[in-house]
Order: sequence, then structure tokens, then C-alpha cells
Amino acid sequence: MLWLMDKNLALMYTMSRGTILNCMIFGMALLGVVAILRGYKETFMPLGTGLYPETEDGLILDGDYPIKKNAGLSDFTYEEESTLYPVNQVGSYTQTTNNKEFWKIPCNGTAAPADFCGGLYDDKTIPLKRGVPAPKQSCLRVNYYCSV
Repeated sequence: MLWLMDKNLALMYTMSRGTILNCMIFGMALLGVVAILRGYKETFMPLGTGLYPETEDGLILDGDYPIKKNAGLSDFTYEEESTLYPVNQVGSYTQTTNNKEFWKIPCNGTAAPADFCGGLYDDKTIPLKRGVPAPKQSCLRVNYYCSV
């Protein structure tokens, strides 16, 4: 008798699990239909919003990099372009990284085809990185900086 009761409980459990799953699927479908019928729109707005002709006339990096006078395809080869890819020795003590903050040209050595690299923009002058001034000699220090 106890065996029969366990079998009935197991049957009820599987039926309720299937019923719950069916209700969830039906509810999601219902929400989808309601969202479509109400005219749901995503709120994503692209960063470069503006009027059509004015926003499409210029180059993407205009203002960040100087534009060449005769812009077009360059004479770069894949070999020349690969030298622009930042490569640093792993585990060196020079404290360098391949994550550059400022790029001289907007080409990082991965453009395909290679003649796209260096065809539109001239070289940019990169600002010098200034170090943090040394802390005062008579202060409570936390690592390099004064704590107070």
C-alpha cells in the first residue's frame, strides 16, 4: 500500500511540474503578444543621433585625428601593418602594456584589407605622459601617496 502511495505522489509531482512549465510558457507567449500589439519599441538610442545628411557627411574620427588632404587607400601591406600591433614581453619588469592610451594613427595592426590602414588620417601628436609628483618627505604615507 505504501508503494502505491509513493507512486501516486511521484505521478502528481511530475504532472505539477509539467503544468507549471506549461503555464510559464503560456504566460511568456501572452506577454510577447501583448508587447507586440501595444507597439513596444526598444529604448536604445545610438550615440550619433542627429539629422541625416549632416551626420553622414563627415568621417568617423573627424576632430580626433587630422584628415589627409588626398584621402583614399594607402600603400600599406600586411607586413607593414603588422608592425603597428603592440607586442610586449610577458613577465618583464618594464611595466609596459599592450593597452595603449593614445594611438599615433587609428590603426592597431589588425585592419583588413591592409590598405585601409593609414589612408584617411594623418599622424596625431601624442601628449606626453606626466608622472605623479613625489610625495612630501614628512607625511604619513600609504604606498606612494600621502594619506592625510
